Amino acid sequence: MKTKALSILFVLTILQGCGSASGPNSSSSDIANTVNESTQTESSYSSPNDIDTLQLGSDSTEPDDSLISPEPSVAAPIELNGNWIDSVSEVSEKDGVFEIFTPEELAWVAATVNSGQPLFAGKTVKLMENIDLAGKEWTSIGAPPMDAPMSVMMRSTFTGIFDGNYKTIKNLSIGTEDNPDQYGKRIEVGENMFRNGYVGLFGTCGGFGGSAGDTVIKNLGLENVSIHSVANGIGALIGQSWGAYTENCYSTGVIKAYSPEITAGGLIGDMVAWDELSLKNSYSTVNLYNINGDPNMFFTGIGGLIGSTSVGNEPVIVNCYATGRISSAGKNGGLLGGISNNNSSFEQSIVNTFHNKDNDPYFVERVGFFQKPDPNLAVFARSTVELRTQSTFVGWDFANIWAIDASKNNGFPYLSSF
Repeated sequence: MKTKALSILFVLTILQGCGSASGPNSSSSDIANTVNESTQTESSYSSPNDIDTLQLGSDSTEPDDSLISPEPSVAAPIELNGNWIDSVSEVSEKDGVFEIFTPEELAWVAATVNSGQPLFAGKTVKLMENIDLAGKEWTSIGAPPMDAPMSVMMRSTFTGIFDGNYKTIKNLSIGTEDNPDQYGKRIEVGENMFRNGYVGLFGTCGGFGGSAGDTVIKNLGLENVSIHSVANGIGALIGQSWGAYTENCYSTGVIKAYSPEITAGGLIGDMVAWDELSLKNSYSTVNLYNINGDPNMFFTGIGGLIGSTSVGNEPVIVNCYATGRISSAGKNGGLLGGISNNNSSFEQSIVNTFHNKDNDPYFVERVGFFQKPDPNLAVFARSTVELRTQSTFVGWDFANIWAIDASKNNGFPYLSSF
């Protein structure tokens, strides 16, 4: 059952925007005409400062390297020359499916969504080949210009089905360490009114009032992600998931956030769950660094799996894990950066899901308004050794979905279909 009350904390964010460095350039006149509307201004936004949240969690800024499970090495980002969205290739629909073979075709999906065209609602975007995005910067799908009119921004979110078809997208880069991407930093658009930006493969997906069945992101691997951004919300896969359902996905790489007020997750930055199952059979080994974070800011949540989410009485996150390192100027959570509208029992909403307690003993940074959980809840925390042992993952399907092998994925479980 949808719990619309859960949206209170997050309504402001979907109304405030998504994330992309610039408007898309495309051969489609419809896209160009819509993006040109971005010179208009808007006057209706909500303020996050209306909500007060208790800050909880670990105060350590650097983990003890002796306790951290080794992560697969991540190559330094190569120099980026241009942006994929500057050279798109249009794709024709075939029986409700848009088949994607190349980076240029994937960039066309971003350009179309960012222009405010709901072309993929009720349709499927399907990867047909592995895609390598090395050499150019990526502009997120669901990421209109920050100055776009509200009418465009409300439509510039991916809705539909994105089927990765058990393919991988490698070397997605947004910004560099020497030149962090400047898109998505919170901007003030009026007195106590702000607009936020979100980045990742998807900036935003789903939509207000939608259910987890309306938008689905599935069967996709992201490898060697490199994101350096001042955006307010960052996730390797999704910056903000708004009532979408994600399954059979994983991410590896590095995220460095440079905003003092940030929600960032190894897989999803901000996940609005509607008290419905929203994330299943997925994991992240992404290492996260909060360079300029301020723990006293309202939205400051860095999580190994998700930056911030809402939970209630129903299962929301099932059969997932996170092992990435987290370094934050303040507090952080090995699994989640923050939870709002929490139920008294997290086990009802977070099921068979774990984080590496050798990296960070705290599973969550902040919770709700007043409730303080035991930060070392055994139901979520597992050691490196335990996370490399199949018997730890009771209820997981190792016959059809998962596999575990000491010689693969650093010994942690992996999705067997990839």
